Amino acid sequence: MEQADAFCVVVEGTAEALAKRITAVLPVPTIGIGASPCAGQTLVTEHMLGAFSAYTLRFVKQYADTKAVMEHAIRQYADEVRNGAFPASKHGVAYGKPLAMIGVVVLRQQRSYRASPKDQPRA
Repeated sequence: MEQADAFCVVVEGTAEALAKRITAVLPVPTIGIGASPCAGQTLVTEHMLGAFSAYTLRFVKQYADTKAVMEHAIRQYADEVRNGAFPASKHGVAYGKPLAMIGVVVLRQQRSYRASPKDQPRA
């Protein structure tokens, strides 16, 4: 794992005893989704916030019910786009220093990318 530069492993839908053993033997932190105990936990945001209601997985704890609020906001946005109320001129982007700064960040990220041999073009 160290040779692959793995910084964590996601353990999903795994029985507690197995997740505990995996966490104990791996040299990197484990992140559980439907698996515990792990070094950390994650949930799908839409499930956690109640935005997705077709079904709820056993391991999901819903912390809010945002579906109605989100549906209202999406309808309002779509209506305003259709009738021309959005975007207004105040929502436009002025070219200048902020965009130049964003470009520098992107270039720096691209330069720091370490391609593996499999990412190299074939001759």
